[in-house]
Amino acid sequence: MPTHATTATVPPPPSHRPAPTTPGPGSMLATAADLVATGLEQALAAARSGDATAARRVVRGSGRRRLACRRADCCARVRVAASSPSPRSLPRTASELRLVAELDHLGGLVDSLARQVAGGALPPAAVARLAGDLDVMASCGVARLRRLSVLRGPDMDAGYRHDGESLRAVLDHLPAVADASSPRTPQPALTCRRIVESVLAASSLAARVV
Repeated sequence: MPTHATTATVPPPPSHRPAPTTPGPGSMLATAADLVATGLEQALAAARSGDATAARRVVRGSGRRRLACRRADCCARVRVAASSPSPRSLPRTASELRLVAELDHLGGLVDSLARQVAGGALPPAAVARLAGDLDVMASCGVARLRRLSVLRGPDMDAGYRHDGESLRAVLDHLPAVADASSPRTPQPALTCRRIVESVLAASSLAARVV
């Protein structure tokens, strides 16, 4: 009966083996920022259209956003523990950890806005009043978040600075947090204000990490 010879696969020498690829701190941070940006984009689209079903999908994605932030935080802490950082690098590390915490906080605000939309707290009349601000948040806010991990210095570029100016202008239209206790203050508008403030805070921290 004929037999078929088999060729054994010999592993390459260690020097020729490809190095394992593991996500670095930049990729962890980029993943967290991108997931939060996507959640924000989807929540704002749901708010703009009054789509409660889409808003509930955003809430269901909360776990992925929080997990990505936890991984980015863990990665930064492990990196510090495994090395002997110089005193000059400690402010950068502190800013990186604060940035991850801000992204996690922002993700919670995205969930809050999505829950408010899903619960009917943003009727058509309220959407009409917030329409311009929602559009600026969807364009400038989401764009800023997606660039957090690739910033190149405190001055950035003209487009990035313009996005920041547009977001700060939105704050002039939205109710102040001090008015939160007033029954006449719409909660979704306050949530939008907190979202804009969080995006700007994350941008400021990211500029100290690069």
